Amino acid sequence: MDPRLKDETIVVPPTESAALGLGWSARLEPQPRGATLRLVHPEQGSFAVEIAITARGPVIRATSVSALELEAATEIHATCARFTVDAREAVTLRAGQITNEASGTFRAEGRAVEVDATAGDVRIHANDDVQVLGEQVLLNCERDAPMPTWLSGLTTDGAPAPRLPRQDAAGDTSLFDDLARK
Repeated sequence: MDPRLKDETIVVPPTESAALGLGWSARLEPQPRGATLRLVHPEQGSFAVEIAITARGPVIRATSVSALELEAATEIHATCARFTVDAREAVTLRAGQITNEASGTFRAEGRAVEVDATAGDVRIHANDDVQVLGEQVLLNCERDAPMPTWLSGLTTDGAPAPRLPRQDAAGDTSLFDDLARK
């Protein structure tokens, strides 16, 4: 930043509104440090591009009541220390290929996390251990539907379930004896 601008207030002379057609007009509004270019429609609200001069340099802010779109024929590239997107409802990325890379930890978190391969494989590769933690880890199976609590202790025909001694249920009493000693 030019040190001569450190304490100066930048004054932008007011500009008359310019008609753009289809009901839209443009105004350049001076700000204490910078200016705001505002596109206004009497029925559709306004769209503003604000350039504010701050101690850290220019800040560019675009706001719209409808949508904000970026389009480039070849590439859109952003370089910054941190990149944050705050969406109230959803974020969607679409491409032939999406690559996520992190030089540190890559983390995905959500109330539920799903990974679906609609055609092809899902591969997990780790240089070290792969750890899967969960209440139950199900591989190639669906979780059995839980029995309703009101059926607890009943057979499918509604009769009380027979109670067998553990050795009769397992068939080998030595198994239980070995477990009891451990």
